[in-house]
Amino acid sequence: MPARAAVGSTLAAILLPIAVASPAIAQEAPATPTATVQDPVRESTTLRISASVIGSDGTSAVGVRLLAGDDDVAVPDATVDIQALRDGTWARVATLTTNAQGLANGDLPFSASTRIRAVYLGSATRAAGTSPEVLVVKKAVVAMRISATAADAAGRSDVGVRLLADGRPVQNGYIRIERRTSTGWEYVARLLSNSDGLGRGTLSFSRDTRIRATYAGSSTRTAGVSPEVVVTASTLGQQAVQIAAQQAGKPYSYGSAGPSSFDCSGFTTYIYKTRLGRSIPRTSAQQAAELPRVSQSAKRPGDLLFFRSGGRVSHVAVYAGGGQMWDAPTSGNVVRKRAIYSSSYTVGRVG
Repeated sequence: MPARAAVGSTLAAILLPIAVASPAIAQEAPATPTATVQDPVRESTTLRISASVIGSDGTSAVGVRLLAGDDDVAVPDATVDIQALRDGTWARVATLTTNAQGLANGDLPFSASTRIRAVYLGSATRAAGTSPEVLVVKKAVVAMRISATAADAAGRSDVGVRLLADGRPVQNGYIRIERRTSTGWEYVARLLSNSDGLGRGTLSFSRDTRIRATYAGSSTRTAGVSPEVVVTASTLGQQAVQIAAQQAGKPYSYGSAGPSSFDCSGFTTYIYKTRLGRSIPRTSAQQAAELPRVSQSAKRPGDLLFFRSGGRVSHVAVYAGGGQMWDAPTSGNVVRKRAIYSSSYTVGRVG
C-alpha cells in the first residue's frame, strides 16, 4: 500500500468514533421547567337571618344578609335557600336572592312556630355557608273577659278578669284595668292572673264608670283588650239600702242611733247622717215634716216610709224595693227586712 493511502486509513479509523458519537450529543436538551396549578382560595362567607313573629295573615317577614371575606363585604345577586326543620329534617321552603347590599327578604307562610336557617351553596370564589338557626314564633292568641259588680255604699266594685291564650288559662299575667275619661283611657289598677287565668280586685268608683282590661302581650302571646263594661255607682238611695242591710240582726233599743242598736228613727239617722253625711232631723216626726214628699207610686229604694198612728207619725223605715222595707221595729225585735205592712204611709226622699 502506498504511504499516503496508509495515512488516510489511519485518520479515518481515529475520526470515525467521534463522528458516530456526535449525533448522540446533539440530541440531548435541557429539561423544560413545569408550573404547579393550584385551586383558587375561596372567600369565607357569613350568613345572618332574622324573622318576625307570625302575623295574623300567617306569614313571617324573613330577612337574610350574606357577607364575604374578613371585611364582611356584601354579596349581591346570590341565591340563598331558606330551610325549615320539620320532623327532624331540614327542608327548603323558599329561595331568596340578595340585593346590592347583600340583603334578601321575603314574607314566608308558617302555620306554627318553626325553626329555620339560611343556606348558601357557595360559588367558584366564595365558600358555602349556613346561618345560625332562629325560631319563627306563632304567638298564642289572647282573649280577655271582664266583669264588675255595682259599686257598694263605699263605692267599691269587685272586678274580675279572665286571661286566656289559645283558649288556655294564662298564669301570672299582668292585667291592666283602665277607665274611660273625656280624653281617653286612664290607668286604674293592675291585677295578676292565677292558675285559672283569673285576676281579681276590689276597686273604688265614685260614679258610673266605663272600664276595660288590657294585656300587653309577651314573646309567645299576642296583646289583648277586653270588651268594655260599666261599673254602676250606687245612688244615694241604693247606698242607704246597702247600709241598712249591714245592720241586720242588731237589736232595737229606744233612743239609740247605732252603731250596735237602734230605735226606728235612730236607724234612719245612722244611715243618712252618720254614714252618708246627709243632714236630717233625729225623730221620725221631724224627718216626715222636713223631707220632700214623694208619691207612693214614685218611691224608689232608699226613700223613707212614714207610718202614722192616732194621727201622728209613729214609725219610719227604709224602702228596700219590691214591696220590702228595712226597719228597727219595736222593743224585743231586731233590724230586719220585711214586707211593707200597711198601705197608709207617706214617702220622703233624702237629697
